[in-house]
Amino acid sequence: MLQTLLIPVDFTIHTARALNYAIQIAQRSGACITVLSSNHKQSEADDNLLHLLEVADELAHHHFSDIIQKIHPREALAQVKARYHYLPKITAELVIAEVKANAYDMLVVSAKKKAFFSELLAGNFWKDAIRHLFFGNTLETFIATHLPCPLLIVPETCQYAHIQHIMYATNLEANDYSLQKLHTLTSAINAFTHFIHVINEETRSYNKRYKAFCQKVDAILGHKEYEVVELNQPDVEEALAGYLRQNRHINIIAMVERVNKGHIDNWLLNSLTREMAYNAPIPVLILHDTADEL
Repeated sequence: MLQTLLIPVDFTIHTARALNYAIQIAQRSGACITVLSSNHKQSEADDNLLHLLEVADELAHHHFSDIIQKIHPREALAQVKARYHYLPKITAELVIAEVKANAYDMLVVSAKKKAFFSELLAGNFWKDAIRHLFFGNTLETFIATHLPCPLLIVPETCQYAHIQHIMYATNLEANDYSLQKLHTLTSAINAFTHFIHVINEETRSYNKRYKAFCQKVDAILGHKEYEVVELNQPDVEEALAGYLRQNRHINIIAMVERVNKGHIDNWLLNSLTREMAYNAPIPVLILHDTADEL
């Protein structure tokens, strides 16, 4: 059951886009949104989202409220349960601590790529480059950390859409934990899942793995709520991108991120998940593969 969403905002256009998706999910599931910010201190009493936006307007953030209300009418916003939570500073580590301490069902964040030239002109490019290389930026910290809930990333380039179809990239490993988390979302908002498997090599055990995967998904999602599509192509990233181009009705990409901090490539190399998080034309849902170490 989807009951609570956490979304950090800085009252910019990018976090407004992410909040628009959180609002849609809350409207369809009945979940309560917690708006997390360090921009101003205000009452943290439970309230509706319209009231929180009106307070933001009073503090000269009119553009933020306008972006929200272009998609969601005032009457609808008044029906969304919401609360405001202030932190003096917003960092990935503090947000993760909030998620774990309060058992949120989903974390929604915006993704904005850093501009090379603006960083260079600001005089902190090399400092940031070293920090990103060894420690990862905020978004990568979210992706690379075991979270007890799904992480919905809204890239700056994506256009808002009604969530009806979710594309789940899979290697046919039926992970109960990830599938249960996926089912929590799809059942709450009545979305259909397209499991996409890229066949880049033939193995004797393939048919057995395929059958076991379908049986597991049947047990968790129900046979009417999904389909499995096989793509025969050597390049996984190109296969997924091509499927998205041909199927414009897909509204979210779901991927499993396997966290293994013992491998240096988790720190130094961008995974397919990270590439999607920044560049996808639609939101990306990250499902971590295990509940261990939480």
